[in-house]
Amino acid sequence: MAIITAQKVQIEYGTIPESASKYFITVWSMYLSDPYDLISGDEIKGEIIRVKEGEREVLDLTGKEITLILDKSAIVDRLYISKTDWSMLFRERGLVTAGYELALRLTQAIRKTTKEKEELFTKKDITVY
Repeated sequence: MAIITAQKVQIEYGTIPESASKYFITVWSMYLSDPYDLISGDEIKGEIIRVKEGEREVLDLTGKEITLILDKSAIVDRLYISKTDWSMLFRERGLVTAGYELALRLTQAIRKTTKEKEELFTKKDITVY
């Protein structure tokens, strides 16, 4: 099971987490960092469900694994696309501006300090928009 979300990608021009690109989506903290006691810098693993830029759907990204870097706040968690994934998956397909839709299935958290892996919502899919 997992967290299912579809968000417009945004760009941060200020401070970003280490090993993160400046491209991110958001998820309410009550669905991710709060129930799993996650901290900034933890990795979130998932799978791309859909990438859509305007009317164009980028079909060859469907099913690809993705790593996001968590930046925790009190209300909304920012999930930054890792630098590696952004350059390999998005940049080379011309997805270099904000505003394209990224639908994801978030399945696992990896704690930065211990490298411990934890599956997310193992009994039910949670849809968050």
